[in-house]
Amino acid sequence: MSVQQDGKSYFVGEEHSCKGSRPGRPKSQELRSKVLKEILRACSLYGPYDFSLDMVAREAGVSRIYLYRNWADREAMITEALMNGFSEVRPVPYGFSEGDVLSVLTACYESVSAVSSSLVGQALFAIVTEKKNAQFAKQFQEMFFRFVYDPYIEALTRCKDMGLIRDGVDPRQLCWLGIGQGMVHLTVMKEPFALKDARELAKMVARAVEPYGSTA
Repeated sequence: MSVQQDGKSYFVGEEHSCKGSRPGRPKSQELRSKVLKEILRACSLYGPYDFSLDMVAREAGVSRIYLYRNWADREAMITEALMNGFSEVRPVPYGFSEGDVLSVLTACYESVSAVSSSLVGQALFAIVTEKKNAQFAKQFQEMFFRFVYDPYIEALTRCKDMGLIRDGVDPRQLCWLGIGQGMVHLTVMKEPFALKDARELAKMVARAVEPYGSTA
């Protein structure tokens, strides 16, 4: 959802959750959250189908029986872990100024940086590159793209309609440049897509897509 504040557009996810523990939060929920975090950690390190449930149980301080009692199968565990973790990233607003290509690209690439720097983002990248269950991977790939892609593709399209982006440039590809860099950093370089790198990429791309003859 896009909202306006101080002349800027902000994309805010529908799910909102506060990081950390809430006062009076039941211990059972605390334990469940701890298990979910360990599932994300294991998934990010070994992929969704190659991590050991015994390892997750040991690191979380629960029995394997606890896992079987609370989740129907491995995919149910991962699904809840991702949704729980992803909700902590979604509420972060990345504002951009309408009609400002650099501002929109910076916001888009910063959102990729935020996801790639989070545990849930690292687990998510492990899943979307998974080959054993393409349908399962696609489900979360689409969720990730909605978060990173949708808010900014519309804004970049409006910029193009205003003549701020060179003819022949597809705004969707501009978003993909940031997503691609995030994937390269996590899958090849084995490190998050740093905020500094995200901002530098935005500057470079914004200059490259200026209309010919622009003096901006």
